[in-house]
Amino acid sequence: MVPRPVLAVILLFPIEKDESGRVKNHQASAFAGSEDHGVSSSDAGVFYIKQKIGNACGTIALLHAIANNADLISLQENSFLSNLVNDCREKTPDERADYLDEKADFGLESAHN
Repeated sequence: MVPRPVLAVILLFPIEKDESGRVKNHQASAFAGSEDHGVSSSDAGVFYIKQKIGNACGTIALLHAIANNADLISLQENSFLSNLVNDCREKTPDERADYLDEKADFGLESAHN
């Protein structure tokens, strides 16, 4: 049972490998690859960032939780998080991923590798 009130629940699963030792490619989000189907995350009212960086699923999950609850929590004005939410509101999930890697100090990818 999740105590209430709660704004987000984050579930992380271990990486699975196939018989040859390669990592299986799982897309956990219903919006993963949504651009291919003509649906953007903003159409559904969900702020979604496509994960392009390996081993960053927890970080991306936290950003999803914050961005999707920005109207319920106080973000410091002109902070990285408030700028991410405000600057990326109308961007596609792919563009948000690019923005995130470009704007994060030294890039998010370098922080996770």
